[in-house]
Amino acid sequence: MTEIEIESSGLPPAIEQFVLRWGDMGGQWGVNRSVAQIHALLYVSERPLTAEDIADALGMARSNVSNSMRELLAWKLIRRVPVLGDRRDHYEAETDLWQMVARPTWRWYRTPKRGLYLCSASTPPGVAVHGMCGYFAARCALRDVFGLNR
Repeated sequence: MTEIEIESSGLPPAIEQFVLRWGDMGGQWGVNRSVAQIHALLYVSERPLTAEDIADALGMARSNVSNSMRELLAWKLIRRVPVLGDRRDHYEAETDLWQMVARPTWRWYRTPKRGLYLCSASTPPGVAVHGMCGYFAARCALRDVFGLNR
């Protein structure tokens, strides 16, 4: 029988296990596994990381990291941070658990995809008020796209 050796990512074993498990949980919740793994790595990182650092640590393609980062930025689960003397973008994760859980739900009608809004009976005010979900989603879209507040 042939033994297959998997190349280690160079992360400490505890962090590697955390990243893998967080990625699995994300997959079960309907979040792309790569997105969840990147979020986990940034969450436990002691310093802000560049996209190249993330791609190297997780063994992912740079394009996959870039697309995943865009999604995490849209959800406001990570943010860009400046690093003195380096022109590249560095990223860090939101570490306040309450903020991580609450932020995606505060945007009732918005989705991570720019220009795509939800309007169904599952969004406020709910099924009892026919048509209001679409009305509120349209108001949200007008506010985002055109800056209209009324």
